[in-house]
Formats: sequence, structure tokens, C-alpha cells
Amino acid sequence: MNNKLFYLFVLLLFSSQLFSQTEIVLQPGSTEGMDARVQSNLPDQNIGTTQMYKAHSGTMSGVPFIDRSLINFDLSSLPENAIIVSAKLSLFANTVNGGHSTVDGPNNCWIEKIIQPWEEETVTWNNQPATTTENRVALAASQSFDANYIDINVTNLIKDIFENPSEGFGLMLKLQNETLRRSLEFGSSDAPDDNLHPKLVINYYEAEECSVLLSDDMDARVQSNIPDQNIATSQVYKAHSGTMSGEPFLDRSLINFNLSELPENAVIVSAQLSLYANTVNGGHSTVDGPNNCWLEKITEPWEEEAVTWNNQPATTTENRVALAASQYAEQNYLHIDVTTLMKEIHENPDNGFGLMLKLQDESLRRSMEFGSSNAPDPEIRPTLLVCYDINTSVEEQNTVFSPITISPNPASRHLELNWGDNGFETIQLLDAQGKKIAQFQTDDLVGLSMDVGTLAPGVYFVQFRNQVGVVTRKFVKS
Repeated sequence: MNNKLFYLFVLLLFSSQLFSQTEIVLQPGSTEGMDARVQSNLPDQNIGTTQMYKAHSGTMSGVPFIDRSLINFDLSSLPENAIIVSAKLSLFANTVNGGHSTVDGPNNCWIEKIIQPWEEETVTWNNQPATTTENRVALAASQSFDANYIDINVTNLIKDIFENPSEGFGLMLKLQNETLRRSLEFGSSDAPDDNLHPKLVINYYEAEECSVLLSDDMDARVQSNIPDQNIATSQVYKAHSGTMSGEPFLDRSLINFNLSELPENAVIVSAQLSLYANTVNGGHSTVDGPNNCWLEKITEPWEEEAVTWNNQPATTTENRVALAASQYAEQNYLHIDVTTLMKEIHENPDNGFGLMLKLQDESLRRSMEFGSSNAPDPEIRPTLLVCYDINTSVEEQNTVFSPITISPNPASRHLELNWGDNGFETIQLLDAQGKKIAQFQTDDLVGLSMDVGTLAPGVYFVQFRNQVGVVTRKFVKS
């Protein structure tokens, strides 16, 4: 065998059905579909069978009026343990009345989550349900009268609706500027042409189990103007920049969750952190600028009763999660995707000790203020929803061989394998349940570079095989 290191570049091009991710397509017609339009100049009239799903401002007999549209998709076909990875909405232009219009200005729209029940046959302008601006999705102005809007990312909205069905009842389309005259006009589920019906594509995992973890009173705040003071019992989990007696100072906050509550052989599929606004000091603030924040993995041990500004643990920017600026003082941040961070902490506990919240721009004056585990109201304490599978079918095997390396681990795009002079003949790629995804002949190679970019996030195994035995190594696709 040539001792020189060679690499074979392997591109994985497989159907997503080989992985643990499932896709469903919802594109109901007039019988199954639930959508309607409400019109301000017909305030008590129900418009439940229109072929138009549109947002519009115009005039009738010289009197201005506004149209908004509502839609709800039936998510009951999703299994109860589904973890939604992505949800993409496609809206198709309906030109029966001329299509999109920008007569008096751009027709940018919002898609907002509906937070009150409504019925297709009874909803009107006067009884239209309320919506929330939280996680709303912006639609850019149309570039042509017949522009389709394909694969609109509505993941957060659909996740909210699926996971909190008592607080989510579909989506409303409305103009960002409802002054005259502009519109976006799409086909509804009642459109005669089936191809114009709104389409929602959802990708999800099925997790065997889910657990809601609390921080178990393991959170603290550190403050730069009292650098040696421990702040372990604050009811506020916040990132803040401000002044005290004219002197600038910063706040950062730390939190940790006890992942040992998960089964020993748990493989995390999804981790979602929910932070709830604490308005005891006024809530979020953007006095001098936006309050975008980072959630970063803490890489050094710390103790709730001992941590201070001066001894605060280090963090890493790798895989950190960005929080968008708040839109109002009491905004909750629900279902923040911290899967990669929690997987790293769970699988490498010696290198992960929780999460730090800090401002992206720590200049004056701005803040995000959430409830901590010490908040008097238990409803605003942080929660972590962790969903996981139980790995029972594949274990790492350690037959005596020369060192084998797999890096980086976790891997997002390329996985470098090096097996040296062990003389392996085949390599198999397995999913977490032990199902073979692919097999490669290694010939005389001693290394291989595998493109894993098309794999769904999760745990996988690589098996190295020859006549002597089998070696199995685990890696995580981030």
C-alpha cells in the first residue's frame, strides 16, 4: 500500500427519503381549503369563496377601502412528535383582475400569524381575528404584475402554529402600507386553476421523545461596573448597555440546562429555547440603536453563586445564534433554534457549559430583558424543549486498529476520514438507526473526503470494514 495520503472526494446525492427527514406538500382545493378575504367597505359581508388571496388598497365609487386575506392549512397530517425543520409557502399570481399593482407606490406586504379563531364562512372585516407582528414575514414589492412568490420562509410561523395550536390559526396577508393604490394578488384555494392554489411544503423529523427542561436555577448575570459582585438571584436574564451615575456599563447573562436528565443513549434531534420578556424594568429597549443579541456557547466551567464580570467564562462564536432586534418592549422570543449548540454541549460536556446572552453592539443604550429562573412568575422563566431519538441499533465499535480520525465533528459540509495503514476495503455510511445510506470501495486509499452537505442534520455512523474486523465511528451532521 502506498503510505502517501490520498483523498477521494465523494459527493452524496441521495433522496431525502433515505434520511430521517420527511416532506409533506399541502395544496388544498376549494373543498379542503380554508381561506377568505375581508374588505373594509363591506364590513359585515363574508367573502369566503373568492378566487383571490390578496392584499389590496383601492377605491370604490371614490371611497377608499382595504382588502386583507386569511388562510389556514390543516396540519393534522403531521405526527404529534414532528419537529418542523422548514416550512415554505408558495403563492402564485392571479391576473384575473390585472395582477399585482403599484399605481401609487410599492406593494410590500406582511404575512402575520393569526392568533384568534375564525371561520371561512363567517369572517368579515368587522370580526376579523387579531394577528401578531412576532416573527411576521416581509414580502418584497413585486417586480411584475404576474410575479409568483415561491418558497417564502414561514418556518417560525408554522412551527408556532403547530406547537401552540391554541395560539395560532393561520396566516394573514396585508399590505405594509395600506394607503392608496397598490396590491398583491394571488390565487386562493378557490381559484379555478389548481396550479394557482397556495402551497405549503413542510420538512420535519419524527423524534421518539421530547422533554421540557428548566434551568434549575442555574443562571446568573455579570455587570461590568460591579466587576467582582455576583448576581445570582436576579429575576432578569438580560443583555444590556446603559449608564449608572453617568458611567457606562454592560450586562451579560449566563444560563445552563441539566442535559443529564436525558436518557444516556439520547441523540438530540432538536432543541428550542424560549425566552419570555420581563417588563419589570420596562422590557426591551432600543433607545440608542437596535438590540440584536448573540447566544454563544460557554466553553469554561462557572458556578452560579461565584461568577462575576471579572471571572466570567469564555465563550465561542462558533455556531452562535443571532437574535433579531425586538419590535416592541414585551416581545417574547419563542422556539429559538439552539439545536447545534445543545448537541455540542450534550455530546462534548467537557467543552460546553451553557449559553451566554450578550448584545451584538454593546455601545449605549439598548437591552433585551427576559425572565430568569428566579422570576416570580413561572410563566416567564426560560424553557428548553429538547427532542431526541434513542440510539439502540448502532454503537461505536473499537476493534484494535491503528488510529482513525474523523474531522471536523460536527461537520456541516465536508467530512475528512483518515484510516492510515489499516487496510480497510469498504466504508459504509449509516444513519442513527443503523440503516445503510451508502457504501464505498477504498481500493488502496488511506483517506477520503466526503461531502455530507446534502445529509439532514443528525447523528450518523461511518463503518470501516476489512477481513480483520469492523470499526464504527460516530459523527454529527450540523
